[in-house]
Amino acid sequence: MGKKISIFVGPAQEGAVPLVYLHTEAIDLSGLGLKEAPRVSDIEFNTTTQQWEARLLDGTLIATGNSRDELINAERLYIDEKFRKGEEIPKE
Repeated sequence: MGKKISIFVGPAQEGAVPLVYLHTEAIDLSGLGLKEAPRVSDIEFNTTTQQWEARLLDGTLIATGNSRDELINAERLYIDEKFRKGEEIPKE
């Protein structure tokens, strides 16, 4: 069986394409025309704590850890859950 992917589509104003959130390239979206891909989070290494940190762009801490790969997964799970609940993801 293939990988499971999550696709979240948010509301759009009349005449606009709705916001779509993906964290995979398993689906070719090139035929949809112009797209925007704003970042909503960052993962950076904290030299003081010697740990990786995943944060939303507003500074909200998502997770910390020794493995960047684990933080990428934690970031995806956190953002997926916010979308499932219909919660806004801060963009700044």
